[in-house]
Amino acid sequence: MGHCTIGLSFVGEWDRLSVGTPWSLDETATHYGKQIVATLIKNFLNAPKQFQEGSHGGSGPVDLQEIWSRADFTSNVDFLDRVVIPPNSTIGLHKHGNNEEMYIVLDGQATMTIDGKPMPVGRGDMILNPAFGEHGLVNDSDANVDLLVLQIGIVS
Repeated sequence: MGHCTIGLSFVGEWDRLSVGTPWSLDETATHYGKQIVATLIKNFLNAPKQFQEGSHGGSGPVDLQEIWSRADFTSNVDFLDRVVIPPNSTIGLHKHGNNEEMYIVLDGQATMTIDGKPMPVGRGDMILNPAFGEHGLVNDSDANVDLLVLQIGIVS
């Protein structure tokens, strides 16, 4: 099995390959299910933004950055997104199916409701939203709430 050094350092505006990192193409192809891995590093601060109004039936705008999708993984990860919620905006109460979702609070403070129980959350908190549970978030502060949202499917 041969090794090569990937010398490409820039793929797109917000993703790139690692410079000078030795990768085995055979191992990479087997692990990722593709002949060549196009994106190994993405900078979520520069990811393209989408504007959403009323996320999951909530109120107000949110900025969504879709960083990684199911197609990027061989595991059961559905997505990893960044969501920025301005003051007075909400992610409405909603349920997911056969998956778990984690909110990682990068900055700000809000009120998270999980299965009818409101609780304050803030920078550094990691909130696990269980499969089939109901959850939502209210930015009742005067500053943006910055989240990473990771969703993983459950194998039955």
